[in-house]
Amino acid sequence: MPRDTGTTAGTRPSVSAATQPFGRALPGWRPFLWPGLLVSTDDGLIGGAGIHLVNDGQAAAACRRSRVKRALDIAGSFLLLLALAPLWVAIAIIVKVADRGPVLFRWDLVGMDGRRIRSYKFRTMVPQAEALEKSLRASGANEMQSVYFKMKDDPRVTPVGRILRKYSLDEIPSLWSVLKGDLSLVGPRPLRVTELEYLQGWHRQRFAVKPGLTSMWILNGKNAVRDFDAIVQSDLEYIRAWSVPRDLWILAQTVRYLLSGRNY
Repeated sequence: MPRDTGTTAGTRPSVSAATQPFGRALPGWRPFLWPGLLVSTDDGLIGGAGIHLVNDGQAAAACRRSRVKRALDIAGSFLLLLALAPLWVAIAIIVKVADRGPVLFRWDLVGMDGRRIRSYKFRTMVPQAEALEKSLRASGANEMQSVYFKMKDDPRVTPVGRILRKYSLDEIPSLWSVLKGDLSLVGPRPLRVTELEYLQGWHRQRFAVKPGLTSMWILNGKNAVRDFDAIVQSDLEYIRAWSVPRDLWILAQTVRYLLSGRNY
């Protein structure tokens, strides 16, 4: 199990203030929190307590990588929103006709740096789903080990919702959040704000980057991986080893996985 570095909350401005003494002591280096996605830690960077010092060249490379990933998110989400527009309309009609409830489900998520964000999905559950989840958790029905709630034959899921979830069609509206910049196409699976209470300190390292619509957890079979510690370890490995080719590979494999119908 990875060691809790202690960098579990807060924002970059507060971290910058806390690390100013490092910059004064080592001219030409600057503090950088969360080493993985933008700055490789394989180059012998100076670091401690989750804070790493990078030189100007590494900082410039970090900015370039960040811009490249954002460009990929913008292009990918925009094209997918256009291509899936007819499907979006059809699903909205089906969800509305099925039980006359709301078409969209609004969920509050934990974004990068622990920032609260709001996103939308097509509704796949009954309106009182959140209240039901609390009682199901209390009864021990959760088949996951903490945090995410998963249950075979979940009574909260509607018949239409089961079909949408099988192919992740309920996630189509979330592409708008990717276009806005709150989410990424690839990254750690989003956590709801209400799930924060179940986290251990070191789990919060995954908030180093934007949550994503797909991840290695999805490809590994999200219902087969029940240990949340293993999920977070996979997220942190992705952050450390991030590259454009790897994101493209994950996206391509996600399409294959979803078309197989093994998603739910």
